[in-house]
Amino acid sequence: MISLEGKAALVTGASKGIGKEIAITLARQGADVIIHYNKNPDMADETAQIVRGFGRKAYLVSGDMSNVDNIDKMFKYIFKHVKKIDILVNNAGTVNMNFVRFMNEYEWNSVIDTNLKGAFFCSKFASKSMMKNQSGCIINISSISSNKGGVKQANYSASKAGLEGLTRSMAKELGPFGIRINCVAPGPVKTDMNQMEITEEQRVAKLIPLKRIAEPRDVANVVLFLCSPFSSYITGQTITVDGGLTI
Repeated sequence: MISLEGKAALVTGASKGIGKEIAITLARQGADVIIHYNKNPDMADETAQIVRGFGRKAYLVSGDMSNVDNIDKMFKYIFKHVKKIDILVNNAGTVNMNFVRFMNEYEWNSVIDTNLKGAFFCSKFASKSMMKNQSGCIINISSISSNKGGVKQANYSASKAGLEGLTRSMAKELGPFGIRINCVAPGPVKTDMNQMEITEEQRVAKLIPLKRIAEPRDVANVVLFLCSPFSSYITGQTITVDGGLTI
């Protein structure tokens, strides 16, 4: 059994979807959880109530992941009230779809800044605490779009490809301090960000060898594994969670 007793985990974008499921999964295994949100305080509080239901501490923090000043203030609050971070899950992300020929600077920057810059600065601030403790785990939530690309997703695909490159670089730099950094790259997942009509879901499911769209728990379970001692010799890797779609 995996035990995260005594660990403090920060999950960004934890008010719903994959982030919410990750926060709940880590709490179920004993971690106290810092729940980050941007625009949904009520939904974040719902996540916190579930975390506390497992007898774990839950802290709520808010901030725009595209704004470095917001991230800095968020970490100052965390280190004042929680003191340390053992696990960081960079899950917060956004989409802003458009064809390349029509995409403007705002649409490009809004996705790159949230998905890539936000993850970098969260990792920078969290790693300072981890380096002091000579241990830590950072998990970045990528996407199969990092390799497959997608129509009207040049900004999103670029942000996720960058996130995987960032993962490899940080793994080399921070490994000597006992810090492991890995990526999880899901395929289609049933979330608010990836809503599908029933007919579209059925069409996509037929393309997947396991014949179903992933649930958030499918991603959360891999994150849990990467946080655990069972993955103690894995770093700098991207684990694809897509039911075989990209085979």
